[in-house]
Amino acid sequence: MAEEEKKEGEEAPAEEEKKKEGGSPIVKILIIVIIILVAALIAAIVASVVARKTKAPEIQYEEEVVAEEEEHKKEAKEPLLAYPLGDDPITARLADMEESHMVSAEVTAAYDKKYSGLAEELEARVPQLRDIVNTSLLDKTFKELQTQEGKIALQKELVKKMNQVLKDGQLDEVYIQLVIQ
Repeated sequence: MAEEEKKEGEEAPAEEEKKKEGGSPIVKILIIVIIILVAALIAAIVASVVARKTKAPEIQYEEEVVAEEEEHKKEAKEPLLAYPLGDDPITARLADMEESHMVSAEVTAAYDKKYSGLAEELEARVPQLRDIVNTSLLDKTFKELQTQEGKIALQKELVKKMNQVLKDGQLDEVYIQLVIQ
């Protein structure tokens, strides 16, 4: 009987050690489930906060989209009115120091038809507008006019300078045909 008590005394500490090491599998499963639920709750809260901070895209109704497309088509179909700045090309020497280059430019001013009186003003200002083109060309180098970006920059510069002197309307674009020698 003493041996039996000894065995029971030894078994009791062994069971306590098992409980201390992690307990039963049910407790472990419950802990894992609780951790997963807490993680899901945190993820839901974060998603909710992010959703509130980001703006939802505006929904356009089909009628609005169709109206916008028709307006775009209408704008694209109406060509600009063109006015050539003289019959002869404008010739100028470029600003290159190393090598001399000549440029010949045919220039056409383009404007919206809503400026009905602009054609008369352009006709009266042809010498002044040709001088603006000539002066701008004199400041350019061969390298600047050689690239597409340089030609576009020249067009924008001419539109800006010409619009500063025009009173009866504004130019939308300037078309240039350049020949560089």
